[in-house]
Amino acid sequence: ALTRVGALTRPLAMTVPLIADRPAAAALFYGLFGALALTKVRRPGALVLLALFNGVILLMMAPVMFFNNLFGSLLAELVALLVCRSYQKDAAVVLASGLFIPFTLPLSVLFGMLLNGQSLSQLISDPVLSLLVCGLAVALSFAGSLLGRRIGKELRRAGKL
Repeated sequence: ALTRVGALTRPLAMTVPLIADRPAAAALFYGLFGALALTKVRRPGALVLLALFNGVILLMMAPVMFFNNLFGSLLAELVALLVCRSYQKDAAVVLASGLFIPFTLPLSVLFGMLLNGQSLSQLISDPVLSLLVCGLAVALSFAGSLLGRRIGKELRRAGKL
């Protein structure tokens, strides 16, 4: 489901030349599905597995996206487990799935600079707008994470998860 949603959001964001446009377009869905996955499987490595399964398809399209997702999921899991110690707390689920996309942003900038042969100042044509889009990506990621956690609780209560 995450790959299907990404296939819908990525082409829409391809026409916008901002630094975090693609992560912002997909942030809500990555947060949502990440929280659902972590609600279902409350073990370390669950978010990385989600990123790997999604990344295998991304690897065929753009290897950069695969490594970006893998990097973001590894860092998000590491921070969530360092802060909360385990996924038994709801805060850990929200934190890990909410940080997934924000942790892909630095690598997106680095890859953008390397692949386009541009400096950071050339890549960021409008710094204020770029910061706003990055902030939007973070906000949407955590909104999706909170929504996914809420849906996960309801599904668990109904016996469907």
